[in-house]
Amino acid sequence: MRVGSSGTLRTNARLVAASNENLQQAVDKNKFREDLFYRLNVVTLDIPPLRNRKEDIPLLVRHLIERNGHGDISFSNEAIEKLQQYNWPGNIRELSNVVMRTLTLADHKSVITANDISLSNSQITPDKNLSPNETQSTENLLEEWRKRLVADFNEKDELMLEDILTEIKQLQSTIERSLSCRHCKNLRQPE
Repeated sequence: MRVGSSGTLRTNARLVAASNENLQQAVDKNKFREDLFYRLNVVTLDIPPLRNRKEDIPLLVRHLIERNGHGDISFSNEAIEKLQQYNWPGNIRELSNVVMRTLTLADHKSVITANDISLSNSQITPDKNLSPNETQSTENLLEEWRKRLVADFNEKDELMLEDILTEIKQLQSTIERSLSCRHCKNLRQPE
């Protein structure tokens, strides 16, 4: 029924709903309405996050390139590897934004290289070729992060203090989440 009308209009519609939460568990904990759950739960598709299916990234990148009308541009193997090392906290939307930004800034290139891609360094997975001792070394992780950060900023035409501070805050957050010690709650940002 339209607003102000007395006649009924019939429609045939499908509702697609998505959640990053387990709704069955939410119902069990009384955090989600049970009646709404059963109305929505006709067909359930479990789509893992992009960080758990990095082998899909080359196909997704190709699709995003074509969708944005840049079918003549390709990503080098090194560029794809860089994308596959990233953890994608923003999932496919973030990948789409990165690809669109890279294509926009490509400046008529036919092949996108790893240096053309700008990612948040705090979400890049450490190199799998490192030995366990090197992987566990805080000094090595910080040095690797520093080198990547400097390399990324050297590629840019101008340095933005806000970008540097954002990277530092992300690193701090990553370190705090990674530390599992009784002193973690005592970590404070300097004033």
